[in-house]
Amino acid sequence: MASKFCLIIFVMLGVFMGVLSLSCRPCGTYPCPPTPENCPVGIVTGVCNCCFKCAKAENEICGGAWNRKGKCGSGLKCIKDSEPHGNGICRKTPKY
Repeated sequence: MASKFCLIIFVMLGVFMGVLSLSCRPCGTYPCPPTPENCPVGIVTGVCNCCFKCAKAENEICGGAWNRKGKCGSGLKCIKDSEPHGNGICRKTPKY
């Protein structure tokens, strides 16, 4: 009986993790929007690292699960709260 319970928990955990996972198709197998122009802090790749989008500027929201909220531009870092997949804010990186 205990082994059936463990098996059920294991299967449910696997299903749950599958729902939370990111699935990217191979680059080039779907159309990307045109590469943006006039991005003040540069261009970065999107969630699946295939298509290009404008980078986030200082004090803009970034991060989130799989960086869905965006990536910071050059010289900036996404400073997140205590949640590993939480949102963050783009801040200047200290110069040493």
